[in-house]
Amino acid sequence: MKRTALSIIFLIAALVLVVRPGLAVELVVDNGAPGTSTVGAWCVSGAPGSYGPSSLYNCGGSSQDVYRWTPALATSGRYDVYLWWTTYPTRETDALFRITEQGGAVTLKTVDQKVNGGQWNHIGSYTFGPAGPFTGGYVEALGLNG
Repeated sequence: MKRTALSIIFLIAALVLVVRPGLAVELVVDNGAPGTSTVGAWCVSGAPGSYGPSSLYNCGGSSQDVYRWTPALATSGRYDVYLWWTTYPTRETDALFRITEQGGAVTLKTVDQKVNGGQWNHIGSYTFGPAGPFTGGYVEALGLNG
């Protein structure tokens, strides 16, 4: 995947980030890696096409379930965000993600996970920065469509 802008990629498994325009340096935060956290039940999927050894799905059945990816960044900036999901018949057509930017702006993004599985999918550009007393930003998958 060629990118010429700052990029972060999250998946229902991972996150990638290009730290300077024009450089192919990426930060990937895969499921279970430092920078991830969960509320509720997230189970390992047997579906093919994951990024890395596995992917997760929300198996808790609650709108309170959340999977969070928080990138460890040294510099504030505008970053392209990408998601990766596996292809499987039971995937959601309206999977809900919440992007919280540095400074607190929140965007809800719905994606159809029955299409474009097994690849990076660009969902927009958002402002992220270093973590601190005020959030540097993060992306969350919301269980049962939030």
